[in-house]
Amino acid sequence: MTFRTPRTESPVLIQDDVPNFSHVILFASETKCMFSVFQWEREKKGHFSLFLLAFAKDITPQSLISLAKHNTNLLIALSTKQTALTSLAAEFSLTPAPPNTPLISYFSERDDDTPFNVIPIPLEPENDKKNLISLTSSNTAPVWYSGTSMLLGNNPLIVPILNAPSHAFASDVDGGSADSLVDASERGGEGLWAGSQLGLVTGFQTRNGARVVWTGGVELFSDEFAQKLVA
Repeated sequence: MTFRTPRTESPVLIQDDVPNFSHVILFASETKCMFSVFQWEREKKGHFSLFLLAFAKDITPQSLISLAKHNTNLLIALSTKQTALTSLAAEFSLTPAPPNTPLISYFSERDDDTPFNVIPIPLEPENDKKNLISLTSSNTAPVWYSGTSMLLGNNPLIVPILNAPSHAFASDVDGGSADSLVDASERGGEGLWAGSQLGLVTGFQTRNGARVVWTGGVELFSDEFAQKLVA
């Protein structure tokens, strides 16, 4: 595993219009700092996988689009804060919820110490919207989620992977009142941000075959959420 520190300029994602990596994982930071790159196992044809914890100076929406056009697969995690990646999502027919309005549910089963913006997502189909996560006899627990949500455009290249439960909605953590919902709606311009229409993990296949996966929060990948149980 190779680390790329804040002031290090290499390894660059793409050089002379040729990608240096087959896979890039970008975990968006809520700050404006630019740092931290991990390099994962070597891939065939001399390419590597790159794991980014925050924005490096060569990480721009334009460079990520260029990578996808050159068949590099991307995994991009957003946050509830406004970042450069928020506007990039529109290029993939996705509309993130307004800033500072995480997904909330008051009806999910959880213990008293778990906040309303930490939500167990059932893997069983709900309202004919099947979550595309493998179910086995040993993997039936819900997926714990915390982060923003996104509206999916009418694009045949979009592949919903994990959707919000029907009782969840996007709002201020401290609110959730009728006024806060109206305010979120006005800021988003997309109507009420609620229900299983909201995407939490969404795939997109480019016309040249690259895969770009978007998720609304990095906590989904944490050990804490992977080991968390329903009360």
